[in-house]
Amino acid sequence: DLTSLSIAWPTGRLGNVGTHMFNAAAMLVSRRVAAVSATLDLSRRPDCRGADFHDPGGWGLLRYEGGLMGSFDAGDYSRVPPAIVVNGALGRAIASAVGITLELWDGRRETWPNPATSESSMDRAMAEIVAWLDGSGEFSDPAENSLHTLETIVACHASHRRNAAWTMLPLSGEDREVEVHSG
Repeated sequence: DLTSLSIAWPTGRLGNVGTHMFNAAAMLVSRRVAAVSATLDLSRRPDCRGADFHDPGGWGLLRYEGGLMGSFDAGDYSRVPPAIVVNGALGRAIASAVGITLELWDGRRETWPNPATSESSMDRAMAEIVAWLDGSGEFSDPAENSLHTLETIVACHASHRRNAAWTMLPLSGEDREVEVHSG
């Protein structure tokens, strides 16, 4: 039984990095985000793509389908290590750059390191996209999930505009008109 989850990454950039972290978290817990309460980081860290882009980080709460609660910590100048922590009745799973660690509440611990490979995750993703486009493979994550993740990012911006008020998904009314310049 899942009890909560937390998502953290350095560098902010909800629209760029957050899409991957939120999508991965939804895949891990097999649930979509139902509502968001968020505060954006207004420090205006310069975007590596130029002055036309503003992709802030932020902090917030995510209510998933079924009532599961999550949090995210992604300030623009954060030093937190990137990780997704899923807490449950028997322990927790920590997914990070080094692999997956299972910590059971009875003291047992197990680590599954990332396999050593010269292929990056971007290389694997591009290979999957090309295989899907040319009809030789399946795409492991339906496009609807990516659309929902984008909507979660926009909900963070909409929530911030209303002083971190809960914003329900799917977005409706003025929330659907929020424009995000994350590139």
